[in-house]
Amino acid sequence: MKKSNGGKIGVLFVCVSLLILSGCVNYIKPDPGAVAKVDARVPFVDGNISSSVLKTNDLQLEYAFHGNDDSFEITGELVFSRSITATYPVLGRFILRVNFLDAEGTVIASENISPNISSFSELPDVVQIKASGLIPQGSVAIAFNYFGTFTAASLRGGGGSLEVYYMPFG
Repeated sequence: MKKSNGGKIGVLFVCVSLLILSGCVNYIKPDPGAVAKVDARVPFVDGNISSSVLKTNDLQLEYAFHGNDDSFEITGELVFSRSITATYPVLGRFILRVNFLDAEGTVIASENISPNISSFSELPDVVQIKASGLIPQGSVAIAFNYFGTFTAASLRGGGGSLEVYYMPFG
C-alpha cells in the first residue's frame, strides 16, 4: 500500500502561509518608539474622544473612544472610498490598528482593531467598528494606521488588485 504525502504537504503549506501573513501583520505595526506625525495625533479629553473622524484618500472612519482607568472601547463606522469599492469591490484583507501615544507622540503600544469582514467577500457600504482593550500607562493620545488589499476579481476570475495603507509615523 502506497502512502500519500498530501497531508504533510497541506500542513506545510498552512504553516508557511501563516508565517508569511504574520510577517505582514508585524510590518504594519509601528515599532515602539516611533513618533506619530502631529496631524495624525488625537488627544484624549478626560480619557475620552467623544467624536472624531479619520479621513484619508482610501476611507473615512467616524469613531468615538471611551476610556476609564485602564481599559478602552472604540466604536464607529468605516466607509471605504467610492473609488475603491467601484473598481475593487472584493476584500483581500484589511488591518486597522489604534496606536497609543505618550505626550511626545511616541508609540507606547499598538492594538489590532480590525473589523470583522470576511476575506474575499464584497465590501459592505458601511463597516461597523467595535473593539476594546487595555490602555497602556502614560497614554495621552491615539493615532491610527491601516493596510488593505482589494481586488476586482470575482469567483468568475479577471480583474486586478489594489493595495492601500496609511502609516503616519516618522
